[in-house]
Amino acid sequence: MKKSTKYILWTALCLLISYFSVSIQPLSTYKKASSSVDYKKMAEDLYYNKILKETKSIDFTTLKNALKKDKEAAFLKYGNRLGIGQSAYFMVSGTGKIKSISASSIIVNDNTGSSLELATKFIFGNAIRDASNKVKLTDFKTNKEFNALSEALNELIREKVLPSKIAILKVGDSVRFTGALKYARNYPLPDLVVLSNIEKP
Repeated sequence: MKKSTKYILWTALCLLISYFSVSIQPLSTYKKASSSVDYKKMAEDLYYNKILKETKSIDFTTLKNALKKDKEAAFLKYGNRLGIGQSAYFMVSGTGKIKSISASSIIVNDNTGSSLELATKFIFGNAIRDASNKVKLTDFKTNKEFNALSEALNELIREKVLPSKIAILKVGDSVRFTGALKYARNYPLPDLVVLSNIEKP
C-alpha cells in the first residue's frame, strides 16, 4: 500500500474517532444547567429555618466585654472565620431604644447608653452568611455558587424581611435586634451591625 494511501486512511480514522468522542452542545445548555439552582429558595431555607431558629447570637455588650477580657478566646468562642485572616464574623443581638431612623439605617441606644448603627439597606457582602456559621464553602462546587447564595440571602433580608418590620417602628420604640458584625483583631470594635432581624420586644 502506498504511503499516501496509508496517510489518507489514518487521517480518516482519526477524524472518525474524534467525531464520535467529542460532544458539541450549545452554550445555552450549560447556562440553563448552572441557573437551575434555586438560590432564592436556598436563601429562604437558610434564613427562616437556620438563622432564625438555630443560629446563636451573642449580646453586643457581652461581646464587647469578652473581647476586652481575652480577645483570642472571644474570637474562638463567638466568631466565625472562613480562612486564617485577622477578621471574624459575629452574630450579635441586643435591645435598645430607637434614636433615629433613616433610609439606610436605624440608630439605637443600647442598654449601656451607647449608640449602635443598624444597617437596613446596605446589606451586601458575606457578613450575615458567614456570621451564621450555617454554610460552608465546601458545600458548594465553586466560589461563584457560594456567593450567589449570599446575594440571595442579602436580597431576601433587605427587600422582604426588613421593610415590613421597619415600617411599624418609630423613634423612641424599644426594639430587639439581631445582625452580623465583622471585626478585625487589631482595630476597635465597630458600632455598625448588618441587620438581619428587628422587632418590638
